[in-house]
Amino acid sequence: MQSTPSEDHLISPKSSEAATEASRIDCNIDQIRQERPETVSGMAAGVKGKEGGIPSQAEESLNSFTTPMKQVTSSTDGASSCRRYPGTVIMESCIENSVRIVKGEIHNVLSLMRLNRRYNHGARFHREVPAAAESPLVRGLKALHEELGPYTNLQDMDTMAWLRPFLDVIESAETSGPITGGALSSLSKFLNYGFIHKGSPRAAESVCRICRIVTRCRFERTDHSGDEVVLVRILQVLLDCLRSPAGTLLSDQNVWDMVQSCFDIGKQQRLSELLQKTAEHMLMQVVLTVFARFSQLQASGELSQDVVGSRPLRSSLGSENDANGSANDQEADGSLGDDEESLGLAADVAPPYGMPCMFKILEFLCQLTHAGDSSDPVGSEQTRMLGLSLVNVVLETGGRQLSACPALVGVIQHDLSRNLLQNSRTNNLQILSLTLRVVFNMFNSVREHMKVQLEVFFNSIHLAESSSYETREMALESLVEFCKEPQLMVDIYTNYDCDVQCTNLFEDMCKYLSKNTFPLSGSLNALNQLSLEGLLAIVRSLAEACDGGNMHEQEEDEKTDEGSDQELAVPSTAEKLRHQKQHKKRLAMAAEQFNRNPKKSFEFLQSTGFLPDTLDAESLCHFLLNTPGLDRTAIGSYLGEPDELALDVLERYVYSFDFTDLALADALRRFLSSFRLPGESQKIARIVERFAGHYFSQSPGPLANADTAYILSYAIIMLNTDLHNHQVKKKMTKEDFVKMNRGINDNQDLPFAFLSDIYDSIATSEIKMSEDLADVNADSNAEPRWDDLLATMGQKYRNAFVAAPAMGSIHGRDMFLVAWDRIISAFSVVFETTEDDKVLRKTIEGFHDFAKICSSHGLHDEFNKLIATLIKSLYKFAESSDALKPLEEEANWIFVRNHKVQLAAQAMFTISFSHADCLRDGWRALLDYVARLHRIKALPASLLERDDFVDLQGRPLLSSTDVAINLLHREAGGGGRAGVRSIFSYLWGSGPAAVEQKKNTFTTCLNMPGYEELTAWVASLKLEELLMNTKFLSNDALASLNSALIVSSSRLISLDGGSEAHDPSGSLETSILFLELLTNTALANQQRISLIWQPLHVHFQQLLQSIQYPSLSSERIVVNQLRLCLRLAPVDAINADLMEGVRCIPSLPASVLKSLADRISVGLLTLLRANANNIKQREDWRSILSLLQEFASMAPSASRPALESMSFLLREEGRQHISALNFDFCQQALLGFIDSLLDPNVARQHAALALNKPTCSGAEVRKWQQAAGMNIMELMYCLFLRLRTWKAAGDDKRTVVLTYQPLGPHQMSCGAQAPAGETPAAPAAPAPEGAQGHVEHEKEATRSIASLAAEQTTSSSVAIGVEQTWEDGPDSNFGLGYSPEDEQSWCNLWMLCVKSFCRLAHDDKFSLLSLPALESLERALLSADVYVPYATAWRDCYDQIVFPIVSSKFKTAANAGQTQAEIMCLNTLLVLCKSYRNNLHLIIHLPELHMLWLRLLGLIEAFKLRIRATKRDPISNEIVQVLKEMLQAMHSDPQYQKVQQSSGQDMWALTATVIDAFCPDLKGEIMPVNVKRPTTAPPPPQEAPHEKPNEEEKQS
Repeated sequence: MQSTPSEDHLISPKSSEAATEASRIDCNIDQIRQERPETVSGMAAGVKGKEGGIPSQAEESLNSFTTPMKQVTSSTDGASSCRRYPGTVIMESCIENSVRIVKGEIHNVLSLMRLNRRYNHGARFHREVPAAAESPLVRGLKALHEELGPYTNLQDMDTMAWLRPFLDVIESAETSGPITGGALSSLSKFLNYGFIHKGSPRAAESVCRICRIVTRCRFERTDHSGDEVVLVRILQVLLDCLRSPAGTLLSDQNVWDMVQSCFDIGKQQRLSELLQKTAEHMLMQVVLTVFARFSQLQASGELSQDVVGSRPLRSSLGSENDANGSANDQEADGSLGDDEESLGLAADVAPPYGMPCMFKILEFLCQLTHAGDSSDPVGSEQTRMLGLSLVNVVLETGGRQLSACPALVGVIQHDLSRNLLQNSRTNNLQILSLTLRVVFNMFNSVREHMKVQLEVFFNSIHLAESSSYETREMALESLVEFCKEPQLMVDIYTNYDCDVQCTNLFEDMCKYLSKNTFPLSGSLNALNQLSLEGLLAIVRSLAEACDGGNMHEQEEDEKTDEGSDQELAVPSTAEKLRHQKQHKKRLAMAAEQFNRNPKKSFEFLQSTGFLPDTLDAESLCHFLLNTPGLDRTAIGSYLGEPDELALDVLERYVYSFDFTDLALADALRRFLSSFRLPGESQKIARIVERFAGHYFSQSPGPLANADTAYILSYAIIMLNTDLHNHQVKKKMTKEDFVKMNRGINDNQDLPFAFLSDIYDSIATSEIKMSEDLADVNADSNAEPRWDDLLATMGQKYRNAFVAAPAMGSIHGRDMFLVAWDRIISAFSVVFETTEDDKVLRKTIEGFHDFAKICSSHGLHDEFNKLIATLIKSLYKFAESSDALKPLEEEANWIFVRNHKVQLAAQAMFTISFSHADCLRDGWRALLDYVARLHRIKALPASLLERDDFVDLQGRPLLSSTDVAINLLHREAGGGGRAGVRSIFSYLWGSGPAAVEQKKNTFTTCLNMPGYEELTAWVASLKLEELLMNTKFLSNDALASLNSALIVSSSRLISLDGGSEAHDPSGSLETSILFLELLTNTALANQQRISLIWQPLHVHFQQLLQSIQYPSLSSERIVVNQLRLCLRLAPVDAINADLMEGVRCIPSLPASVLKSLADRISVGLLTLLRANANNIKQREDWRSILSLLQEFASMAPSASRPALESMSFLLREEGRQHISALNFDFCQQALLGFIDSLLDPNVARQHAALALNKPTCSGAEVRKWQQAAGMNIMELMYCLFLRLRTWKAAGDDKRTVVLTYQPLGPHQMSCGAQAPAGETPAAPAAPAPEGAQGHVEHEKEATRSIASLAAEQTTSSSVAIGVEQTWEDGPDSNFGLGYSPEDEQSWCNLWMLCVKSFCRLAHDDKFSLLSLPALESLERALLSADVYVPYATAWRDCYDQIVFPIVSSKFKTAANAGQTQAEIMCLNTLLVLCKSYRNNLHLIIHLPELHMLWLRLLGLIEAFKLRIRATKRDPISNEIVQVLKEMLQAMHSDPQYQKVQQSSGQDMWALTATVIDAFCPDLKGEIMPVNVKRPTTAPPPPQEAPHEKPNEEEKQS
């Protein structure tokens, strides 16, 4: 019996008989569906999360119904093995006992039926009751029990046969709730036990019949709670049926009925909330199960199935209208029907459910999300929340596979997107949260098909400003979720920011997040932190993309590869996108200029290439039609201009539209959708006139001419304004419109129907500009015309959405450049504002990711901006710190004591160390902070260590620093803190007061609380690794560090007198530290020193020139200059600049030189030992040797290294460094040493040091002087050996006798030319064999045998070395060749040696050295290795050097009768006579021979008494013998006669007179008989005229 509706929408009373027995009810799902009210109350009160779940208590109560069991299901044949199916448990024992189980369920149902009077006949106990009298339901169950008798397994029996009795009970309207519930429980057990599976007989028909019967279940009412239990069991059976092994055999209609049944039960207001939530949860499980089949459908290729032509599906929402007001395509047909035809075989054997069902379900769920008007707003909102929750399930279940379903994508693109945009404007936070979650899942699933929608949603929801903080918070949370999807961010950038027709979506997101990161109230709120999370997520994704390596290098490699083959090179995708991005920027600038002033913008557009140099209408029209971002008001204003060009542009603009077969209203609507009509009537007239003409030419219709089209178009515009302007109170009627347009068609009326259609079209749809994003966001309360918006934006988007490659591509660099400045600003503000340690740590991680991106992509400017930001924040933290008391603590302590300061410093140095190659200007910020740490004595000892010179014993040189350290240790009793020396090692003071000040400052630092923790923290910064391991820096980073160190140490240039002693801030000490680091950096990068040398050289020159007073700064400047020279001198490119620095040292003030003499002297010694061969300029040698000469008269700590330097140069190991460039300077330096050793004060200091005594006696001093003098004389002879070696080697190879032209001392250099006007002497004959072979004669007893042996050994060694090197060519190390000019230079050097030896031998001042000097003079004049083939050279040597020096000494010795002096004079005379004899073959050709001979005779005359025959000693005998040899040679040489004749004097007579006094027998042997005695005696020997001494003589 059919039930009738009751007020509770659930039950209907039966017959009166039934009412008297018990209350009965027919619960019909179809009836519930028909009686559905318009509003649904209480449906989603307990929605949880994204799925809108039920409250926890209700969920716990329904576990037995809603929680699917973990299954182990039977195999396809249902026999033995187990197979897993969702929602079912199959055990082998159940299969074996399947018949018993069914029989047991029959007994259970029959027991429940016997409790009902309708089925309980008490008469059966008293009489036989015919079977026909029993209820058909009872008979069916009993018959089944009998049929099961012979069976042991249900698989052998027809499934429909044993299911039918239970289905009949469920379908019957006469059964009570408990009976129906029992039958439903039996069905649930059969499904869960796996009795029905795909291999069961008639399995498809069985599951379909179960679904149909259960969805039409009817039962009588018993009690409200019991009835709801039956409804729960109905829901459970439907779900078990869908999840059973045979559930995939259900048809599309069956699944759709399940969805409708679950939804209809859950929306009933009179049901308990628990049942409503159960129904909603079951509906969610059904949707989840249905859409979980995506993988199966994708494998079978059914996802791409077109559902348009599939059989229609019944709809329960057919009465609702869509957003545009039109009825849905699917209409409701009431109930599913009871007739047998509807339950026939044709329906049961339908194919399994698939895409048609999914399409209908998704469409239904989208309709649930529609925010339409409702009489019950609460119910409407709950329905939308349910729909949004279920859509989320669909999207999460389908995932990326949804993209392969065109039918589903179409629903998502249009219906769902439209409804989501509407729901985004709600004030219900739950709906907004679900909407945002759907948007996120939608674009994760099908973003390739949602290019327009994504832009709309982002601009209208996520990036739109909202007045509600809660709404903004939700929008930001959703936006952060998007930001945490790296690939989605790349897709957004490549598809929107690089598309000229789209907005800069990624850039706008970064702007929005950055803007919302800035706190407005001084502290971070939840919105600020969410925005920070978004920026951190973006930066983290970009940083993780850099893990593949250096993106900058990869990009360069790609460019190189592309450029290797220009013909085949194809620009990469990244390069194309980069060009598009640049073009888009240019378009934006062009649009901005045009919108500001169209006419004035033409010049700019022409300069940028958007318009040709000569304006024409076609190009300007193309610009207006295709340039995005143009203001449509500006377009309309320009099109209405009256000038000729504007009119041509208007005509071409109108002709770009196609109005063929369009009604006038539609054509006008299309035309006016692209711009806004100007306000001036004249402009409107021009535009409408051109439009009317073009329209009439394409679609004249009933219009007689173009004027008619013009008038009617104007009337339509007026009508549109009248009907749709809210300010117009009295609207125009259709009759008014027709009346207004009478007689306009060439004096005829237009058809009424024609005008009526125009009126209706305008009244129905307003003529307005096409929807755009600006229109969507303009009015948040206006519902956007979604279809129009999609159509407009879809036409603009010519480029489809393309998935970008992985984040490792070069897109990361371009993305970062878009927003890096905003990101770093946001990070900085948060870092400076927050006090939350967690937020601080996150921000620091963001800084690290930022630095990693910059380093990977080679973005050095951005990286240094980060360093500047950190140092700025650090200083801000320090200034805002209130934990310090400036009067009690050093000011710089604020830069280390604050926790945030330490975090900033730690981050800054960690980032700098990890990416040091990117540092440029950031070095200065780092050094500035290092300077502050230095001033509070917190730097590690390894950074403060300095390289300095040591004395000859390897001991450190003393300074005021050591004095200060010793003082502190003594006062501390030797038990000071560890590290005192390392920290105090940079202190300097000018006197005790300064030392005391530094000591007090350091002691204060040691006593500061937390000092040890501070130094440990500073050590963790690893400053030494950053600042000292510079050899691994890139070239640009190294150059930047060099510049920063130069700037930081430039404070030393501005020093004035005493400034270092009064420097409480310690800035000078810090500058010295940076000077040390600067030098270390240069020395560590010797291989690429040229990169940094020029500014470094200029800086050191300025430093040296700024030195005025002795100080630590002056010491370190000079020492570091010498260190540079020592290590870098082998670099040819900078050698000259290095030596220029050395040349600046002698010009330092005398007080500075004196204070630094020991260090400079040791430095020069080290320099000469290591790099003497790299000193290549004469001026460089002058400076070095002049310094050594100056240090000779200073303290032993300076003079001893200076003498060691000379010894190195002149001894065997360094002799090759002596050349014509430095020979004379070495000679001068040695003479200076000789002068200094004769100074009593200097000698006394040296003697005391040598004897290790505080004082010395005069004898000890003289003994030291004699030993030192002998050492210096040996050095002078070594110098001469260097000259003699070169000459001996050259003479062995020379075949041409050269002439000599004397040069002045200032001309003694390599390659010097002879003075002008000097005539070279005639070539001289070779020396006689005897003269060349005679080398040595007897020596005085005063000469030691050891010295002679040493001389012979040295000479032989030199000779061997020369012979070994001569075969390779001239001795190039000496700097002279064998050209005439070089020979002259050599002669000058030789004469310099002779002059020095002669002066030392005969000057009473150097009496201690007279004997060794005489020996050296003898070697210089008589050595066979020193062959001087120039007569004029010997003339000058005798006339200018020997004769003037010794003549006065001879005269004094002869007159005074000093025996020792006389012996010296006789030895000198012997040497002179031998020299004269040996070179007589040269000088005999000189015109001045007689003068030289007479001067020699004068010297002999002075000692005639010692040379008498009766008193001759061995020396005198040797003199006589030499004189005899000379006279014989002169007498036999014809040249001598010529010279005598030309002189006009009788030289033989004069000679006879002289020798007659001491050697008469010699006269008889040699002199001719006819020699006449001169009437007058020969003139006494005259001293050489005193010439003005030259510079070198002064120095000597």
